[in-house]
Amino acid sequence: MEKKIKLRRKTLLLLVFLLGMTVFSVTILADKKATEGQNEADVEFYEPTPGKIKPPKPEPKKPAPKKIYPVAKILPKTAEEANEAKDLAEYKKMSKVDLAKYKNKADYRKKQQEQMTIILNTTNTKIDVATTKATIDALVKEAKISLDNLKTDKELTAEEMTQSSVTYTDAKGVHVLPIDKNAKVKLSVSSKTVTIRVDKEKYKLQDLKEMTLRGFTIDNTVSFNLNGIETVTLDNVKFEKTLNISGTKDLETLVIKNSTLDKVKIHSASKLTNLTIDNTVFNDDLRIYSNRSLETAVISNSILKDELKQYSNHKNYKAQMINNEFKR
Repeated sequence: MEKKIKLRRKTLLLLVFLLGMTVFSVTILADKKATEGQNEADVEFYEPTPGKIKPPKPEPKKPAPKKIYPVAKILPKTAEEANEAKDLAEYKKMSKVDLAKYKNKADYRKKQQEQMTIILNTTNTKIDVATTKATIDALVKEAKISLDNLKTDKELTAEEMTQSSVTYTDAKGVHVLPIDKNAKVKLSVSSKTVTIRVDKEKYKLQDLKEMTLRGFTIDNTVSFNLNGIETVTLDNVKFEKTLNISGTKDLETLVIKNSTLDKVKIHSASKLTNLTIDNTVFNDDLRIYSNRSLETAVISNSILKDELKQYSNHKNYKAQMINNEFKR
């Protein structure tokens, strides 16, 4: 009986112990959960304001992988292809030589020579990349047409001589000085020099053998006594004041045509043998005298508004008057 009571006490104590441990464990777990919740809230509530966050550095770009293209295998040319290439290269060379000889650069002025060089260089470049003879022939034909359109020095001179200009010949050859037909022109002559003033420009001509004035107006009195000159032509010019051709000891030929003149004196030209006047209006006297070698003067299709005086020329001198009109 006593043993049973002890056993019951022990069992009761064990149950109490186990119950206490269970309660303790539950309490600790509850406290832990409460504490964890409070800690997270505290951390969230009391966390200090974070500093400036640096953005992450971008990752360096990796180079794109190089594309690898298949290399075509170059096959050696056949004997026939090699001969064709050689023949084409020779044809190109001959075509270039033919084109270079087509025109003589010496016949052209500087500007046209420069244009010629451009045409030849451009065509040769195209010939270099041509692949057929037919293409080369077409290029050469086109270039020759372009070269034909360039005017030679002789052609340009001929054109200029029909325009307002002073054309003169000296020891170096024939020259053309273009003159604006609306310009104010003054002409002065000494025994050695012809001075031409065109507006503000001034030109001095020396050692002249021939001279032609064409297509403009001279508004000053002119005394023409140049030595060395052999031929003078006045074509479609207007002299508003007196023209005095005097003492030109080497003058042999004087031609006046299509012009309008005021008073004109032609005298003391010891070698003058050819005097021709055609289609010209004289608004004042025309005097021809003291030209000891002059046997004949031809005056035609002209209008004389004042006196015509001729004396003291060659002893056999006579004037051929053809279809003229006198208006006094």
